[in-house]
Amino acid sequence: METEPVSYEQLMALIAETWELQRQNQRDIQALAQRQEETRLQLEKERLQREQEHRQREQERLQREQEREKRLEAERRQREKEHKEWEKKWDKALAATNKKVAEVTDVLGLFAEEQVAPAVLRLFSQFDWNLRMVMQRVQITNERGETVAEVDLLLVNDTVSVAVEVKNRLRKDDIDEHLKRIAKMQKYPSRAFAETRLYGAIAAMIAAPSLIEYALKKGLAVIVPSGESVEMRVPDDYRSRYTLIGPKI
Repeated sequence: METEPVSYEQLMALIAETWELQRQNQRDIQALAQRQEETRLQLEKERLQREQEHRQREQERLQREQEREKRLEAERRQREKEHKEWEKKWDKALAATNKKVAEVTDVLGLFAEEQVAPAVLRLFSQFDWNLRMVMQRVQITNERGETVAEVDLLLVNDTVSVAVEVKNRLRKDDIDEHLKRIAKMQKYPSRAFAETRLYGAIAAMIAAPSLIEYALKKGLAVIVPSGESVEMRVPDDYRSRYTLIGPKI
């Protein structure tokens, strides 16, 4: 089979068509490259935007952290300020309380020293016990020399002793504690009151009638203010309401 010869016009048309295909391919390649570049730029833009958002979030986080630290520091300083103010108020209140306690102690001391102590020998002279001595703040010690109790006033002679507790305002606990104190004196007799009949008494600047009656029922004499001096009430069987003390330990 013989091939027909290609004319010049056909050849030129074929060349033109080939060139057109090449240019189209080149345009397609350029378009693809442009789309890829646009995609790359878009991805880069999105990456940069994400990084910017991340930096912004980090900056906001750091700002929040700084604000939190500032707030905590401000709260700490406020607490320190309030604590110092509270300490000042506490010190002032404590000083005032100590002053009042000192005043009460002074009043109690004056009551014991200026009213009760000078009068006790006179008050107990009605029993013909011939009490000759009044000692103040007598320490009661155990066998190891440890102080277990203290007696405000102790009246003594060779055979009789009286332990007197002095209070500003009498309470029931004061009466009960004094009875325990007398029991300790029996358990730990010292030279001052050993081998005596120990009686108990309680003196108070202020004492409710019910507490006076309670103390009397417990066998204690009760000394209370009367005008410019003091007076004493005793149980009817007071002479028999003693604690026998053995030899000194």
